[in-house]
Amino acid sequence: MVLIVDELARMRMFAAGVYAGLTVSSIYAFSIFAAHLRDKYKMSQSDITMISTVGNCFSYFNFPTGMLFDYAGPMVVLPIAGACALLGFSLFGLTFSGVINTPSATYFALYNAILYFGCGSMDVSTIMPLMLQFPLDRGYTVLAAKTTSGLGTAVLMAYFNGWFRHPTSENTSDNNYAGFAYFVGAQIMFIALLALCIVRLPAYFPCAWRRRRLTEAEQEERRATLSLYMRQPASPRRLGTAVGLVLTLLVFLTTQSIATAYIKVTHGVRVAISVIALLLMVAFSVVALPFQVLGRYTPVRATSMNTIGEVVEENACPDTAGGDEAPAPAPAPTPPPQYR
Repeated sequence: MVLIVDELARMRMFAAGVYAGLTVSSIYAFSIFAAHLRDKYKMSQSDITMISTVGNCFSYFNFPTGMLFDYAGPMVVLPIAGACALLGFSLFGLTFSGVINTPSATYFALYNAILYFGCGSMDVSTIMPLMLQFPLDRGYTVLAAKTTSGLGTAVLMAYFNGWFRHPTSENTSDNNYAGFAYFVGAQIMFIALLALCIVRLPAYFPCAWRRRRLTEAEQEERRATLSLYMRQPASPRRLGTAVGLVLTLLVFLTTQSIATAYIKVTHGVRVAISVIALLLMVAFSVVALPFQVLGRYTPVRATSMNTIGEVVEENACPDTAGGDEAPAPAPAPTPPPQYR
């Protein structure tokens, strides 16, 4: 049996990690809510600062999530993170829509703490699997995921201006803040469930719960797969496509932010900007499509180990134009001494 790393499987994880970066930046949606809190609920600047500070503290308090990740892996952390973020944004939405009719700075701080904790936990549960799945290309994967998390604020602002801001009124009370809160919460939950179906730790690095249930022979077999990762880099063409999309997103969002800050634009222009931002985000899924022209990959049959596949056609010779080289499939050799 000839084993190699399933390239498409880990590229799907890469795309999910990029989308998770967008959810991490959702914590900055509070800056969109701030004007509404001042105008409608008469919150002072000290109240808004307190609410934001409480949220930031819980965003940085990811130690419990990290412990849970080490013990049970991303499949346990992801639904918890998504549920917390959805709950936090839903509470904001229910308050903005009047269902919760006792708004106060204390309540808003509690909502913010819940959603910030969920968004921070999404980061923990996706960035580490990416680094482990791409040991030879960590720089590119982290660049794409973390740059997206930084640009996510501008993406969310584009969504808000295009779909939830009032077309003509400059009064903040006319904007659909409740709908925006529900939208962001649902988006985070959807991405969390998507990542739950896709993101896995590599076979050579099982979580503590899984490791305790493996026999010594199974652990040795899994540790041996590290050498497959260390001699099979990711497709340069697919990674290059992802980096190109990141740069395109960076240029587009920077340009539109500066332009709309100094030029009065129509509602139609704002909608167009939001649609372009959405399409650019959706385009990241292209890197995981099963087309050889996007980057060389070898068809594999699934095995009992995550992202490790058995070669289906050993003599297949797909297109390698563009600098992609076929991985050298071979039985997993004995692992290096430090991993025995």
